[in-house]
Amino acid sequence: MRNLVSRFQAFGVVSLFAISQVQLLQVTQIQPEPYNLPQTPTQIEQSLDGEFMGHEVIGKIADERVVILQRYLETQASPLAPYAHFFVESADRYGVDWKLVPAITGIESGFGKALPASSYNAFGWANGRGRFENWEESINTVNKGLKERYMDRGALTVDQISRIYCPPNSRKWAWAVNHFMDEIDTLQRTIRPENLTESL
Repeated sequence: MRNLVSRFQAFGVVSLFAISQVQLLQVTQIQPEPYNLPQTPTQIEQSLDGEFMGHEVIGKIADERVVILQRYLETQASPLAPYAHFFVESADRYGVDWKLVPAITGIESGFGKALPASSYNAFGWANGRGRFENWEESINTVNKGLKERYMDRGALTVDQISRIYCPPNSRKWAWAVNHFMDEIDTLQRTIRPENLTESL
């Protein structure tokens, strides 16, 4: 009988100890502190990889290449200036220098001012016979073609590309394309960073 009582007493002690530990955990449980998502453009700009504390950042910084290219095409009175962002996006998609395709339009069509009506072919693509539905399609087709039909086959420099793209006048073509790319580079170096602002 004494042993039975002692067992119940021991059980009671253990139970009380367990209950007390649960209560202690409930009282001392650490609650996560709330945090605030970025509220200003500066905070958003400082976020890494498009995220802030695990949340996708809706705002984004304007790509300075888009601003530079748009301004350059505007100096050429080019109808392609509003598509600067697409030139850059398409070039990045295929790993092509973002200045190459815009520069090609300079030698092939005066930056889109002299081309077959409604062809959207400012690039002399397909020996000038290519026709497209819109500027987005033509820009993307040329970047994709340069990647797959030129760069992937070993034509990596403007001089190498020119021998396939424009074999009758490859030297003149390469000089002009390099010249226009250099002009874009020069503009990028001369414009102050604080002036590279754009609303997206």
